[in-house]
Amino acid sequence: MIFTGGFARRAASGLYGRAVDAARAPEFYRGYGVADTIEGRYEMIVLHIVLLLFRLRSSDQGRGPDRARDSGKGRARLAQALVDFMAADLDRSIRELGVGDLSVSRFMKRLGEGLRICVAQRCVGALGRAAAQHL
Repeated sequence: MIFTGGFARRAASGLYGRAVDAARAPEFYRGYGVADTIEGRYEMIVLHIVLLLFRLRSSDQGRGPDRARDSGKGRARLAQALVDFMAADLDRSIRELGVGDLSVSRFMKRLGEGLRICVAQRCVGALGRAAAQHL
């Protein structure tokens, strides 16, 4: 399925909402020892989004080259819309926490760096196995 701009944004909104709901599952915080803090919740959201992005990326398995190329473009649009939606939601959340306008971009940059570290070290490692069982 080809995701056009508007459809990709709507689909990303729904996927992001489901990922956030899944990231808030009490089992992660009670059963797997994830810290029930802003950072812990951020890491769980990132983990779920990263797993979703991996899933979107790997969906071309077993398709012919033409179908894979066409659907790959749509999934790339959806993946970008999902990341954009997440960034906008994090920006809104940061502002709600009281971070001033002048500090938001600096704070978002730190979150982006944290995202890369989280993916490389913590999320995909120990938490990834637990989340894969939950998902």
